Amino acid sequence: MAPKLAMAGVNYKTAPVSVRERLALSNGMLESALSAFPSSPDAPEVLIVSTCNRTEVYAAPRSDCSAVPEPVQLLARPRDLRAEDLQPYLYQADDEAAVRHLFAVAAGVDSMILGEHEVLGQVRNAAEAARKAGTLGKVLDRLCNQAIATGRRVRTETGIGQGALSVASVAVELAESIFADLTRAKVLILGAGENSELVAARLVDCGVNSVLVGNRTFERAAQLAERFGGRAVHFDALDDELCHADIVIASTGAPHHVISCGQVQLAMRRRRQRPIFCIDLAVPRDIDPLVGSLENVFLYDIDDLEQVVAANTRERESELPQARRIIEEEAASFARWMHSLDTLSTVLALREKAERARDEEVRRALGRMRSLTRGEEKAIHDLSKALVSRLIGEAIEQLQSRACDEGTHGRVQALRELFALDEFDCDATRGQREEADDDSVA
Repeated sequence: MAPKLAMAGVNYKTAPVSVRERLALSNGMLESALSAFPSSPDAPEVLIVSTCNRTEVYAAPRSDCSAVPEPVQLLARPRDLRAEDLQPYLYQADDEAAVRHLFAVAAGVDSMILGEHEVLGQVRNAAEAARKAGTLGKVLDRLCNQAIATGRRVRTETGIGQGALSVASVAVELAESIFADLTRAKVLILGAGENSELVAARLVDCGVNSVLVGNRTFERAAQLAERFGGRAVHFDALDDELCHADIVIASTGAPHHVISCGQVQLAMRRRRQRPIFCIDLAVPRDIDPLVGSLENVFLYDIDDLEQVVAANTRERESELPQARRIIEEEAASFARWMHSLDTLSTVLALREKAERARDEEVRRALGRMRSLTRGEEKAIHDLSKALVSRLIGEAIEQLQSRACDEGTHGRVQALRELFALDEFDCDATRGQREEADDDSVA
């Protein structure tokens, strides 16, 4: 049987960044890319989920008469790429496997950073773009809603999103545990290494608005300070600046300690023992390890931070079995709903085929009987309807009452084969199906 839902995509596990960037679509581009697809009643539903680490296309037929399109073709179209060029990097899935994949994406289980929160908003944005472009129908709309609900449930019922998984994020979490209000904290950055920039950027994102930057090259310090809206300072003024700094980020690349224990002792006396948080990201270390023994001084080096990252990673990974159980439950629930659509379609087709056969036979019989009264003709019509109802009514009732049962899909398939419903003209029942309540058998 042809799939009712299909997906294709590339991500950080299957494709290098040089391929991913050719397929990536920003939020502003999603709607215009989707608008290039037809949105007529017979056109397929299309959804594009695009992040820095993945681009995926989901497709479903809008009517029972059309087949699901080849998703890799839809994936390549917005960027005018050839589908065959994507094949080496591609993964694909149909029906329940496609559902399970999107639910895992929304839950952060399939992310580069396990349990990330951003992807949930990206799935929501993808659905909104498809809705505005007119490519989101009943199947993909429900799929997105349930994917978002699954992502929220996983994060609520497990700890998969707890604990930072980068050195910068861990440093910020530690700072937040020391200082009640980061907006009042003053940050001193020593050196202009990549890690120190990342930590500083995260701190600024969390509300820090006072940044000082010291570097051997004053011009480089000025450039970095300008980026964070801060002020550059000279290294020879370090003793004075230390007493004002609440957070010190050191990453100079110097072969010796840049900050001594004596300097920090002096700074702490001038600070009247107000806490100071020191983050030493340098190798060799910039800050004398003895600093960590001082009262109200919190010193973490790169190894300390990476150990926290590793512990948080292990903690998140321990939550994976429960997260996957939730995803399986939600995917099975969605699959049952999709099977109920097949049931509704089969019920309508069977009724229509039986009614057509009944009408044809009654007309043929009445054509051979010329002298019947209207009452007699009506009696024949009523008899034929009663016979059809007796013959197929029980089967229809059984299908409708068990629409969401696991074994119903096989019974529906058997019924379609026995009555040759797949060969029945879809146009005969299309109008009825569009008017039917999708959830009448759900």
